[in-house]
Amino acid sequence: QQQWAERYNVQGIPTMLFVANGKIVHRQVGALPEKMLREVVSQFMDVVKTSNN
Repeated sequence: QQQWAERYNVQGIPTMLFVANGKIVHRQVGALPEKMLREVVSQFMDVVKTSNN
């Protein structure tokens, strides 16, 4: 949605944001090979889960 894009300053697709406690902890802009994408998601999902508990 445009509202989210404006709020988080998303200007390109794909853009993936990891948000913890209302703050962006990582921004990934652009496509990644599957292996790298899985590594990024795994790393920052742990950060987000920890901070949101």
